[in-house]
Amino acid sequence: MDPKLRDLINDHKLHHGLVAEIAAALPTDDGELDALIGETVANLEPHAFLYIVLAALTNGRPADARHLAGGTRLMGHPDWLSCIAWKMQGEVAEHLTWALQNTVMSRELHATGMLVAAAWSMEFREGKLPPGLISGARAAARHNDLNVTQLYCLWAIAEMLKESDLAAVLRATHPRASTPLAVQKSVALGALALSRCREDLMGLIREKPDNFIGGGTHVRRAVARVGRNDPCSCGSGKKYKRCCEEKDKERMRHPSEVAGKTMSELLAEPEPHLTEAMLKKMGSHGVARLDVTKVPERMVSAYLKALDDGLLVDEMAVAFEKLGCETEELKKAWDHLIQTVAMKQRLEAARRMVKVRYPDGEIPDTLYFRVRLLLALEEPERYLKLMNEEARRALTSKDEDVMMDFAYAILFSPNAALGIHCARALIPLISKKLAPKLLHLVEVTRDRLDLPPEEPFGEILEKRFAEEMTVSGKDAEELRKARERLEGKAAEVSQLKETMEQLRRSIRLQEKKMPPTAPAQTPAAEPQELRDLREKVRELKSSIAERNSERATYRRELGQVYTELESLRAQKPAASAPEMPEAEDALLLPGAVSTNQPPRPIEFPRRFHDTLQHLPRQIGRAALIHLGRIAAGEPTAFTGAVRIRAAPDVLRVRVGADHRMLFRLLPECVQLVDLINRRDLERCIEGLG
Repeated sequence: MDPKLRDLINDHKLHHGLVAEIAAALPTDDGELDALIGETVANLEPHAFLYIVLAALTNGRPADARHLAGGTRLMGHPDWLSCIAWKMQGEVAEHLTWALQNTVMSRELHATGMLVAAAWSMEFREGKLPPGLISGARAAARHNDLNVTQLYCLWAIAEMLKESDLAAVLRATHPRASTPLAVQKSVALGALALSRCREDLMGLIREKPDNFIGGGTHVRRAVARVGRNDPCSCGSGKKYKRCCEEKDKERMRHPSEVAGKTMSELLAEPEPHLTEAMLKKMGSHGVARLDVTKVPERMVSAYLKALDDGLLVDEMAVAFEKLGCETEELKKAWDHLIQTVAMKQRLEAARRMVKVRYPDGEIPDTLYFRVRLLLALEEPERYLKLMNEEARRALTSKDEDVMMDFAYAILFSPNAALGIHCARALIPLISKKLAPKLLHLVEVTRDRLDLPPEEPFGEILEKRFAEEMTVSGKDAEELRKARERLEGKAAEVSQLKETMEQLRRSIRLQEKKMPPTAPAQTPAAEPQELRDLREKVRELKSSIAERNSERATYRRELGQVYTELESLRAQKPAASAPEMPEAEDALLLPGAVSTNQPPRPIEFPRRFHDTLQHLPRQIGRAALIHLGRIAAGEPTAFTGAVRIRAAPDVLRVRVGADHRMLFRLLPECVQLVDLINRRDLERCIEGLG
C-alpha cells in the first residue's frame, strides 16, 4: 500500500474530506484497485478495507462482491454492510452467505448479513437462495439469547421468504417476541434496515471530523505530561513549548488504552500489551492478526481460547506449530481445540496439529474418533474400515463417552444424514443427562441439512423421562411440572394432526365428486370449498410445525431440570437418611399401567360441568385433552398413571402440579371419577373405599 494512503487511513477520522483524499490516492487502474482491496482483506485491516471500499464506491469505481467472503467481518457496523454490499458487483448473496458460514463476526453483523443476502436474492436472483442461508437462519433462531437486531432480521427473513419452518423455530424458542404485534414490529424494523441498502453512502459519513479524542470508555495519554516551560524530554535542551509540544498534540488526538501508545502504534504491535478485555474487543479478525510468539506467557491460554471462540482453525495450527505441545496446559488446550478443527472438517489443519502432538506419526486409538475419522477422509477404504471398527466398539462398550464420540463424529462428517440415524440409536441408551444434548445436536444437524425441523425421536426421549413423574420428594416437583408442560404440548400436536387428517379425507372426497377432467384444471378453477380446505391444511401444517418446535424447546428444558435435580441429589450427604415418601405416594400402588389400551367412549360423572366451572381454565382444558388421549388409547397418555391402593380399579394421573384426575378403565368405556385438588385426594379415596 502506498505510504501516503496508509497515513491517511491510520491517522485520520472518517469524514467527507478524507473520503475524497483517499479516492484521489487510489490506483487509477481498476485491476490494481481490486488487488489493493484484496490485500486489505488478506491482512485483516478493517479500517483500510472500509475506507478504500467507501472511497471507491462513492466515486463510481468498482468493488467486487468476492471480497465480502473475507471482508464482511471487517465492516464493523450493520449499516455499512447493508449499504456497501448492495452496491458491489458480482454474486453478493453467494459470497455474503459464505462469510456468514465460515467466519465469526458480531451477532448484529451476522443477522444483517442474512437479511441482505435474502433480499438481494429476491431482487436479483429471482428468489433463488444460496445454499445454507435458510439452514443458517434456523440454526441462529435456536439460540435463546437473541438480541433485538437478530430477532427482527430473522422475522423479516421468515416473512419475506414465507419460511414456515423458520417461523416455527422462532415462535418456539422466542414466544414473547412472536406475538402478532411483535412480529409486525420486527418486519417493519427489517424493512427499515433494508432501506439502508439503497441510501447514498455519503449520507452515512460525517461531513466534518468529530472533535472527540480517542474512543471507548478508557484511554490513556499517548505522551507523558510535561510543563510547557520545562526542558523537553527529547534531550534537545529547548523548552517543551518550543520543541515537541506541537508534535505531541497530534499524538494526543489518537490515544489508546495503553499509556504512551497511539492507537496506530498499538494496532501495529498489540501483543505485549494484551489483556482479556482487549482480546474480546478486537474480534476474530483482530485475534487472527496476532503473533503467538509475541504474546506474553500469562496470556497464552486466553489467546488460545480466543482462537477457539473465533473458529480460527488455521491460526490454531500455526499457534501450536510455534508453541509446541510440551506442557500439560498446552496439551489440555490442544485436546479442546482439535475437536473444533474436527467439527469444522478442516483436514489440513488437523494434520498439522496432530503432527505437533505426535511427531512420530503414531496416532493412539485413544485420540478422539472424530479426529481419526477426519484424518482418513481422503482414503475411502481406510475411512470405511475405521468407521466399522468404531461402530463395533461403540456397540460393545458401556462407556458413554465412546458412544457419544462415535455419534458426534458421524454428525460432523460429510455423512451427517447417517449421523442422525446413529445418534437416534443412542437416545434410548445413554443417560438422561446427555440425551437432550444429543437430541439438540440432531435438531441442529437437521437445520444444516435443510430437513424439516421436527425430530420424531423426541417422543422416545419424552417416554424415557416419563418414569421420573412418579419420583417422590419435593425436589422432583420442577421435573414433574416440566414433564406436564411437554405432555400438554404433545397433546396439542396430536389433536392438530387428527384435525388435519380429517381435512385431508374431506379433500379426497371432494376430489372424487369432481368431473374426470377436473384434475387438469388450475387451482383457481377448483370449487371455493375445496380451495378453503386446502388453505386450512396449509395453516394446520404451519401450526403443527410451530408446536413441534415448542416441544423441542420443552424437551431441552426438561433435560436441564433433570440435570439440576441429579446434581442436587448428588450433593446430599451420603449418610443422610432416605426421604420418607410423600403422603400421596403412600396412597398408591407401585407398578405401571399397561399402555396397550383400546379406544373407548368417555362416561362423565353427574354435575361435572359444575366441577369445571370452579377449576382454573387451563386445568380443565389440560384434563379434557389428557382424558381424550386416554379414551383414544394413545400409549403416551398412560405415562404416570398409577392405581389407587384402597380402590385398585381406580387410576390417578396428574393434571398440572396441584390437580389429580381419577378414572376407571372399564371394558365398555373410560369412566371419569373426579377431577380434584391434590389436597382433597385422601378424602376422595376414603369415599371410594
